[in-house]
Amino acid sequence: TAAEYTQGRETMFKSSNAFRQMTKGDQDSAINYAKTLERRLGVAADATATQMNDLTLAFGKTPEQANKAAASISLWAKNMGMDATKATRDFNAQNHNLIKFGLPDAIGQWQGLTRVQEKTGVAQEKIIATMERFTTFEGALGAASKLNAVFGSTIDGMELMDITMTEGPLKGFAKLREQMEASGMKIDDMNYAQFRVLQQQLGLTAKELKQLGNISVSEIQNIANKEPFMETSDALKELQKNQKGMETSSENLGKAQDTLRSAWQPQIDLLTELGKKFNNFLGSLAEAGPLLASGGAVIGGLA
Repeated sequence: TAAEYTQGRETMFKSSNAFRQMTKGDQDSAINYAKTLERRLGVAADATATQMNDLTLAFGKTPEQANKAAASISLWAKNMGMDATKATRDFNAQNHNLIKFGLPDAIGQWQGLTRVQEKTGVAQEKIIATMERFTTFEGALGAASKLNAVFGSTIDGMELMDITMTEGPLKGFAKLREQMEASGMKIDDMNYAQFRVLQQQLGLTAKELKQLGNISVSEIQNIANKEPFMETSDALKELQKNQKGMETSSENLGKAQDTLRSAWQPQIDLLTELGKKFNNFLGSLAEAGPLLASGGAVIGGLA
């Protein structure tokens, strides 16, 4: 409806610097996209506005690319059985972590980390922070040497640094687990002293280590190497295809309101115009009142 369009424009205008800099055509596309997401997947307009802003200004995407990328995120969340608004806000919250690695597929990296988070209960920012320890020579070599000294393992700090910096923290973490398992490091078999050293070197709590230990190396590798859920170029098409058979109750209501408003718009416009003319007429009478009163007084005096 016109009211939804106006409200959507106000929300995006307030929440997104990028939106304010767009052309009128790009603004209209962004508003229509946000409206579709809100109706079909329940994604809050302010979350979409923030995501649009970050994808455009921080990730360097064009408005059209940002629309497609955000659609891909929301559709992936729906496919995973997650709340689309929460997923959108989670992605927005992790932008500062994702940007620093400069990965070409930051969305795929976030999706993989989110899957690990869903399976283990360990926040993805903790996994990222753990692997950031392996992004400097000092950090990578220091952590690897201490772990190797305690566990007699053969963890290769330089390999971990290279993979983390070029392929992202998810694949870096998968490689760390692979090297730990190859060296016989099993969390359930560690004594207190070994467990404490592992906590210190990885920056994780005992609970987080246990939780991450419950997911197998092969499962982490599968997640890390999984192909993109959907090409972003296909996301908008997927969101909009077969709409008649996939409409939600809120979307049906919105479309009914659009249809009703379109049908009654000529009558509404006519009544609005008549109301304006009537108000102008009343205003004219009010202005003419003193003149009429004085004229009546003169006529009365003559009589």
